[in-house]
Amino acid sequence: MKTLIIYYSYTGKTRAIAEELAKKESADIVEVKEKKTRSKFNAYVFGCFAAMRQKKADLEPFNIDFSVYKKIIIAMPIWAGSPAPPFNNIIELLPNDKTIELIMTSGS
Repeated sequence: MKTLIIYYSYTGKTRAIAEELAKKESADIVEVKEKKTRSKFNAYVFGCFAAMRQKKADLEPFNIDFSVYKKIIIAMPIWAGSPAPPFNNIIELLPNDKTIELIMTSGS
């Protein structure tokens, strides 16, 4: 069973978890990045409001052929009680016929 890990990490903590899991699962790994790097103020104020409102992020382009994977793992930080905005972009792209696992991280 081929596995893909898609993750977004603002501080690097979610990245470390995703990379460790990719080694254990022998999974492919894709980092999703926002086009514009957020300042701490922007991430913790505007990013949190966007997360609570389930807004999408403006992401760098990425192309994934989901057809080659049986399991997809999404790793994402929690901001203000909701997944960070890139999660909303990713969740819309997921096919219905895959096993999906979520890993949500929080530093607080």
